[in-house]
Amino acid sequence: MIKFLLFAIAVVVIVFGGGAYYKKQRLNSEIAATAALAEKQSQELARRAREAEAAAEREAQQLAVAQAKEAEEAVRLQNARESEVVEKAKAAVSVNLKDPFSVQYRTVRVVFDVAARDVSTDLPFGDKVTLVCGEYNAKNGFGAYGGFHPFRWNSGTDKAWKTDSEAMREFIDPAIKERCDKLAPM
Repeated sequence: MIKFLLFAIAVVVIVFGGGAYYKKQRLNSEIAATAALAEKQSQELARRAREAEAAAEREAQQLAVAQAKEAEEAVRLQNARESEVVEKAKAAVSVNLKDPFSVQYRTVRVVFDVAARDVSTDLPFGDKVTLVCGEYNAKNGFGAYGGFHPFRWNSGTDKAWKTDSEAMREFIDPAIKERCDKLAPM
């Protein structure tokens, strides 16, 4: 009977005590599985974040390249536009010169969208014109260069303001230079 009693006590301890042990083991394995799953999810989120960051960086680089190309194209178009306007101004300056092919230019500058009334009173109020200012030097009747003199041209009248008369240069040249320096500073 003692053996039976000991056996019954052992069975009770094993059943009730062993159940707690089994529950503890099962709980520990569930905790470990949950931790492993959380770690896996954390790694997946980190991977997705890295991919998103890399994609954003690629997009930023592509945008920067596109903006650089647009800026280069804008500069190219601006240079082409300026070249076209400068050629028109040079053609207007060359009119009535003794040797139009000998003309030299310096300090040529272009200003777009100047108020027409700031350039000429012959132009309508509110219009915008392109102004080209600079200095020219051409050969005179003796075949010698006479020195650089200022000129001003605007797209509204398509005429160059310059002095062809030596007598008038001391009066007109400063006025042309002053107006150009005000509207098209270097």
